[in-house]
Amino acid sequence: GSSSSSSSKCPIRVAVRIRPGGSESEKKVVFAQGSSRVLLELGAKQGGSRTFHFDVVFGPYAPQEELFEELAKPVVEEVLQGFNSTIFAYGQTGSGKTWTVVGGQDGDDEGLIPRVVKALFDDTAGLDAAIRVSCLEIYNEELSDLLATTAISTTSNGGGGSGGINTKGLTSPPPLRLVESAAKEGQGVQVKDLEEVLCATKEECLSAIRRGVKGRRVAATLCNDRSSRSHCVVTLKVCVRTIA
Repeated sequence: GSSSSSSSKCPIRVAVRIRPGGSESEKKVVFAQGSSRVLLELGAKQGGSRTFHFDVVFGPYAPQEELFEELAKPVVEEVLQGFNSTIFAYGQTGSGKTWTVVGGQDGDDEGLIPRVVKALFDDTAGLDAAIRVSCLEIYNEELSDLLATTAISTTSNGGGGSGGINTKGLTSPPPLRLVESAAKEGQGVQVKDLEEVLCATKEECLSAIRRGVKGRRVAATLCNDRSSRSHCVVTLKVCVRTIA
């Protein structure tokens, strides 16, 4: 990892969350609470100990609320100021990406996404605001819309993971494609025909996201018997109308 001396000087912050566990490999991770340094103790044959620096280090038992306050709440504030912002979770299978981002159903176990949704709706209450959500899955370099209302039936068995991927009985929308946006639509690359669901309440938004996440491809691995086999991009678009 890398870090900057001040988050105000760099718009990108890198954080690490130590995975809880008691295996011998996990005992080789050394860190101090509140420190920005993580020491990985390796044997001589593996190159010896290595030190990594981050902007923030969360311990194995850091509550979900702590991650939201430190990482996601500033992003929500930036979005409401009109900036495009991203929270990106990266890690190997079984490292806790889905738990950190999605979490449990409610309460203290809620991950970053449901907390961000609630914060956006709470902060725009009383304003003329519209919030739309989309869920994009990236699997084997193909793009799929997890919220598509039109789908086709598929049956397949195979793919990554020790047990393969079984989608028998599920529905899968046709693959999407990337296109360069027209000048009048803004700059950059967009996903053509990706469905955006307009949500009137935070409950509607959370329900749509849960439906999308549930439709992701999963398979058994040595680390996780229901490992996500794809990348998932949840996008929240916030439009606030103001009268000059």
